[in-house]
Amino acid sequence: MQRWVLTAVVALCFAGTAQAQTAGRLTGTVSIEGRGLPNATVIVVGTNPVLGTTTDAAGRYSLNAVPAGPRQVQARLIGYAPLTLPVTITAGQTATLNFGLTSQAVQLQGIVTVGYGTQSRREVTGAVSSLKAEDLHQVVSANPLDAIKGRIPGVDITSSSFEPGAAAAIRIRGTRSISASNNPLYVVDGVPITGDLRDIDQNSIDRIEVLKDASAAAVYGSRGANGVIMITTKKGGTNGITEFTLNSTYGASKIRREVPMMGAQEFANFRREAYRNGSVAAAAQACANYMTNPAPCDVFALDPTMRANLAAGVNTDWQQELLRTGSLGNTQLGFAGGNAETRFRAGFGYLNQTGIAITQDYNARTFSFNVDHNHKRLNLQLGVQAAKNHRDAGLGAIMWDEALFNPPLGRVRDSTGAYVFLPTEDGLLVNPVMNAQSYIHQIDRTNLLGTLTGSFELLNGLRFHTNFGPQYTNQSDGALQGIYTRAKRGQGAPDATDRRTQNTNYTLSNFLDFDRTFRGDKHHVQATALYEIASFRTVFDSAAALALPFDNQLWYSLGTGSTPTLNGSYTKTALQSWMGRVNYTLLDRYTFSATGRYDGSSVLAEGHKFAFFPAASLGWQIGDEPFMQNVPGLSDLKLRLSYGRVGNSAIGAYQTLGLLGRTWYASGGNYLVGFQPGAIPNPDLRWETTDKFNLGVDFGFFQQRIAGSVDAYRENTHDLLLPRALPYSSGYTSVLQNVGATKNLGLEFALTTQNIEPGHGLEWSTDFNISVNRNRIVSLQSGLTADVGSNRYVGQPINVYFDYKYIGLWQIADSALARTSCGCTPGSIRVADLNGDGKITADDRTIIGRHYNNPRWQGSLNNRFKFGALDLSVLAAARVGYDINDSFQAAYNGLAGRFNNISTNYWTPENQSGTDPRPSTNGLGSYAGSRNYVDGSFVRVRDITLGYTLGKTLAQRISASRARLYVRAQDPFIFTKYKGWDPEAGFSAGNGNSQSSQPDVGGPAFRSLLAGIDVTF
Repeated sequence: MQRWVLTAVVALCFAGTAQAQTAGRLTGTVSIEGRGLPNATVIVVGTNPVLGTTTDAAGRYSLNAVPAGPRQVQARLIGYAPLTLPVTITAGQTATLNFGLTSQAVQLQGIVTVGYGTQSRREVTGAVSSLKAEDLHQVVSANPLDAIKGRIPGVDITSSSFEPGAAAAIRIRGTRSISASNNPLYVVDGVPITGDLRDIDQNSIDRIEVLKDASAAAVYGSRGANGVIMITTKKGGTNGITEFTLNSTYGASKIRREVPMMGAQEFANFRREAYRNGSVAAAAQACANYMTNPAPCDVFALDPTMRANLAAGVNTDWQQELLRTGSLGNTQLGFAGGNAETRFRAGFGYLNQTGIAITQDYNARTFSFNVDHNHKRLNLQLGVQAAKNHRDAGLGAIMWDEALFNPPLGRVRDSTGAYVFLPTEDGLLVNPVMNAQSYIHQIDRTNLLGTLTGSFELLNGLRFHTNFGPQYTNQSDGALQGIYTRAKRGQGAPDATDRRTQNTNYTLSNFLDFDRTFRGDKHHVQATALYEIASFRTVFDSAAALALPFDNQLWYSLGTGSTPTLNGSYTKTALQSWMGRVNYTLLDRYTFSATGRYDGSSVLAEGHKFAFFPAASLGWQIGDEPFMQNVPGLSDLKLRLSYGRVGNSAIGAYQTLGLLGRTWYASGGNYLVGFQPGAIPNPDLRWETTDKFNLGVDFGFFQQRIAGSVDAYRENTHDLLLPRALPYSSGYTSVLQNVGATKNLGLEFALTTQNIEPGHGLEWSTDFNISVNRNRIVSLQSGLTADVGSNRYVGQPINVYFDYKYIGLWQIADSALARTSCGCTPGSIRVADLNGDGKITADDRTIIGRHYNNPRWQGSLNNRFKFGALDLSVLAAARVGYDINDSFQAAYNGLAGRFNNISTNYWTPENQSGTDPRPSTNGLGSYAGSRNYVDGSFVRVRDITLGYTLGKTLAQRISASRARLYVRAQDPFIFTKYKGWDPEAGFSAGNGNSQSSQPDVGGPAFRSLLAGIDVTF
């Protein structure tokens, strides 16, 4: 036995000596702009098993036993373009090779957050896109979603308003559900949350990953049915140094484009023409010759105040009266540090935005903190995200009704300087300034999110994890309607409403994670087994009162008013899940992934609460195959293929039950409260499911100077959650059922190029992406091919416009045809007789254009330049090939003669080349809506930033290790055919039938000029 041991030792010694004689050592650094990059991966290309290591906190690396001879060595790190350099290894000696990486927006290498862990991007088989911190900070906004708008292919982010603090809508790979939610899931540091990114400290975000296909999102089951947005926050360093960062931006905002409304003389002539073409015979006769003798007409067309102000030269621009110069300030402080065992980071932020419209403001205070501690096999992490937001929403869209409807022939103030409450004698119009200032609407929101995670290494490569994520949100929404509003008409006493919502949620996840390589890295296995529960609790209360004694008490003492009303609701739902995932990689080249999740939702019917959702995917590093080694310029090529099924149970709580609704009964002159059946139960309601297919290719050329990805996908959704109409004899109008199906098809392309590499004085890189999405309805309830009442049609997109087709105006030469086909007159709207029967009927309606939610394509182009200490970036985004139903034009270009109107070239017998209908006090008739469909395509320059980084000597004078000054223009230009405020959000108008506040609807767009400083101490 002793002889055998001695022989083995001697053999090992000779083996080691032989290896030393045929191998050498390689050392060096990986850095960017002289700053060492920790955790970068360095590998020797072509070794099997793969020979590699990672850099330390200072960016240093060391590789032993590198085979002698000429070698190619690659360094890579998420957020940076991989770099491969040649080196010659001499046996028994040490060679040095240093890497200088450059930033890259679309990463084909590095580590990716994929849900309940991370993966090497080489082994990712699903559709995952990433953005890093510097991309997010390129746009300053109250909502971090604005920063990623247009930046990720397949992710469509639209705003419904430009008001400070307004929400944004996000769709990942289009719309697939008709009535259930299409919103994605947000995950912060591994913990799913509710709400949106306004509740997150934007400066604390290190990177964002978007999981788009079923293979990537399947680990979150039903919650990831519409895609997942993964947020990874910044962590402290491990070099023992504490860093302090200050980022501060401040600037001004101005309206980008005012809508040209009629001036005083134009408005007077417009009113005269409307009365000439009206139904009152006396007025029409008096206005017959208004162009040469307006006085008789003005008795009908203009009230005495208007006539006096016209003679006095009054020409009020009410739009300007509600506008001001806005401001945007954003200051972020950060502290970060740590060592090999403990890391920490704390951040504080304050954003203050003064809107360009009076009465509208927004401010947000944020705090973030995380600490990460390692002790032997134990890892503990604690994270906190806290946000407190205050928003003055005012009247929202309704404030613009008053400003754009009011004639320019009214005065803002009288001779004493006091506001004139009734500028004209029109009983429906009041002073827009007083109207806006007399309605106070404030929304306060507090959000607290905790992430407590722990893991313990049970065996080599096997860890047990516990993640607990509690979240508490409290929102108060108070509104006071003063007497100087259109609704109160300057009389009576103010009314107020107070609405409060509390959400208490938590997610608890326990899972085992296995990660091992076998046989010299030939086999890499990752496996996860998870059990998770989630709870969601919402309490809503509202109170209202009329005739309050004082304005300044707002909504805080409603008991002092009269006719108090109380309302409230309580909901509680839960999810329970099991999940298993296995990833297997062979030879660092072939990857197979399989995921299965068993989800249960409390909102579905008994017997249908649980469902199983599987997913599988393949990845093939084709570029590493021997037959690809001689392809000129190729540095990376990977094929991805995936399939998966996900479910959607995003319906309201208790919708499967037979609910009761409150009603009122009259008895003996008194009103009594009672209850009646409100909804019919459906014991068969089950999951809405989507089958997703994805084919993707990741590629790189010329050492990743050109890199990108292409993805094609198909998503089939069936068992749609839709209301099915019931006969009235049932006592109900509809029942929610699983009926119908939809289909989504899409193509995504992302490209990053390093046009001019570092070392030439000038650096230039470009990020480009473009995506297209098509959806259509495959089937509807009860075998219907069309549900006209709900605007749904088999074979058409989920969202469509169905109306008459506008083809121009009736001319005098067509008077007879106009009269017989639709009873129309010259100068009125002409629509197409599609069925050719000589009559305009409902059968002549058709699908019009492409809906706002279905652009032909969208994308962005981002160019970054660097020359010495100067840097310049230009970001543009486009959304092309869609039409909008322009409610802005419908409201403010109605040509009815009563209210002010957009300045336009309208038809008259003397101006038969006019492009808009002839004004009339009778309105524009039954086909007025047909002319509201207009092209909304746009290309928007979102950001132009010019920066200057101070030299080290100059920075050290202020005790800083790095300092950068910059000026920034946000949304400075837009290229579009649209004539209103903005084709993305400014085409909406408020509902004039309601005088309550209507926030997040339309409003003017603005441009901002900002200046800022980034300092690190």
